[in-house]
Amino acid sequence: MRPTVRIVPFDVHKATEADFTAYYRVAAASQEIDRPDEPPATCDDIVNRLKNPFVGFGAELIWIAYEHDNPVAIVTSDLPEDANSHIAVCYITVHPQERRRGIGTEVLRGILAVLRAQHRTLVEGWELSKGGPGELWARAIGFDVANTMYVQSLTFADVDHSRWDIPAPDGYHLQQWSEPAPQDLITSYARARTAAEDVPGGESTYRPPTWTPERVRKTEAEFEKKGIEHRVVVAVDNVTGEVAGLTEIERYSHRPLIGFQRDTAVLAAHRGRGLGAAMKAHMLRWLIADHPDTEKIISGTNELNIHMRRVNAQMGFTTTRVVTTVHQNISVLEAALAAR
Repeated sequence: MRPTVRIVPFDVHKATEADFTAYYRVAAASQEIDRPDEPPATCDDIVNRLKNPFVGFGAELIWIAYEHDNPVAIVTSDLPEDANSHIAVCYITVHPQERRRGIGTEVLRGILAVLRAQHRTLVEGWELSKGGPGELWARAIGFDVANTMYVQSLTFADVDHSRWDIPAPDGYHLQQWSEPAPQDLITSYARARTAAEDVPGGESTYRPPTWTPERVRKTEAEFEKKGIEHRVVVAVDNVTGEVAGLTEIERYSHRPLIGFQRDTAVLAAHRGRGLGAAMKAHMLRWLIADHPDTEKIISGTNELNIHMRRVNAQMGFTTTRVVTTVHQNISVLEAALAAR
């Protein structure tokens, strides 16, 4: 017998304290089971995360699913733009006590029409623990596994900081900023950011954006508006004066003890010279000098990106969880659900 769930849109700007508490109940219980490697999140952490979604992933739709007024599942769907405007990146989280009853299936059934109305043709689900209940459910519904990622973390108290004493390779120097990017570097910086397109992505159709100086400035404005600290370290070619590679970390005011590693990219012509390690080491020294109470950095690295996993190990990162990305066309999912 299919469960009867009521799927309610969640507007973070109009939500009541009771709404946020309902969302938190599902999120916190699920994190304890699904992501035990992450520091427990408080209700304030969750509220601030909802009000300050990650920059660069487009608009975000949120729902809470209720059964007899009891919150049983939460859903977020990011709607990326440009080359990814056909994708809805969805996170369906069912309360651990309510799993294996068909609630996730009913939630998916209920939101597909909304995603179609947003002109999305494909659903991707990210960060499902490999072999865990989320991945097993998704595969049973008809999703295909598209990619595998290693969730890695560096705990400052557990790492000898001397391993970060890595100078820039000959012919390069390192430069750092926390917004805005220097005007004389912004064009080559945007070009280096686009180099992230070369990072292995498995079979996922999601592609990093093509960066321009205008996109850089727009993104910087979003970081400032949301109060996100965005740190960048670049390697500059001493001959051309252009950016050859970059790495970036974000810090959020509601989780000040954690840094979130974002892109690290090196232009193809400059690879194999140790720029990735030099930039990441410089970033860690800079971050801990400014914020000595920082506890850890959390990063995600593609299974196929062997080089970056090697660099991360050199810095002191360890793998805490292996996660998968699943995807499927909405039309295929609709047919599969209709047959159930």
